Amino acid sequence: MLLEHGEPTGKPGRPRVKGEKIDFKNIDKSKVTILDTDKSNEQVYALKAWCKSLHRKISLVIHILPKGGHRLYFSTDENMSGRDVMEYYCTRFQIEFCFRDAKQFVELTDCQARDTRKLDFAFNSSFTAVNAAKIMCSEYNLSIGRLKALMINAYYAQRIIDVFENNPNKLIMDRAMLYDSVKRVALFANQISNQVVFRLKDNELFISAEDTDMATLAKEKLNCNYSGDELEIGFNANFLMEMLNNIDTELLLMEMSTPDRAGIIFPYKEEEEESNESILMLVMPVMLVK
Repeated sequence: MLLEHGEPTGKPGRPRVKGEKIDFKNIDKSKVTILDTDKSNEQVYALKAWCKSLHRKISLVIHILPKGGHRLYFSTDENMSGRDVMEYYCTRFQIEFCFRDAKQFVELTDCQARDTRKLDFAFNSSFTAVNAAKIMCSEYNLSIGRLKALMINAYYAQRIIDVFENNPNKLIMDRAMLYDSVKRVALFANQISNQVVFRLKDNELFISAEDTDMATLAKEKLNCNYSGDELEIGFNANFLMEMLNNIDTELLLMEMSTPDRAGIIFPYKEEEEESNESILMLVMPVMLVK
């Protein structure tokens, strides 16, 4: 580190542009600004200096420790005051913890956008989420990890509650007939997705499966007891057949709402004395492949 300006030597030749090397053990107080500090046994000095390794002027703060050592804080913004440099360094760990928590809990580094504005929005959203989480953690005495787990659990709990509360579309039909039909149609389904499509209208169920890679298509129509709006929804054939195979009653009841929400399968009992079986199955839909 060199002083910003050199003293004239009076010798011939090019005038010195940079000053002498800074002696941190014997600081010339006439060339520095003394900053106030909370500790009486420490000294803090601010000055403008030239950094040889950076090849530029810097705003430098020299912190003399009680045992004789020293620490250097600097900013490449030469117009920044020494007090501001000190304050930025005092908040350094808070800034580092903020970046750490944003990476760990809110996917700061997971944005795959390339546009500067989109990246700026993603980064600001991550830091905003971290700050909001820290406020909630301080109010409820929780860690960010625990808070995130509680929010995820609450989200899925609400999704499950929604499934049970709002299922206006109801299908009642013979379990064995539905199982056999799905099994036949699934032979023509895509081997990766195993998707079969249910299209429900009036009291008719249309089951179809298609594999565009192999140019295969299968369709079947079944009579059923259906009440609700016209609906088209997809299921994984293997999972659906496994559920149907574990129902002992002759009839089943399937309740559904929309193509992107889970349905519920119950054993259907025309008479309560028919079976003592009590079972409920949650069947997740798959995205329809057109």
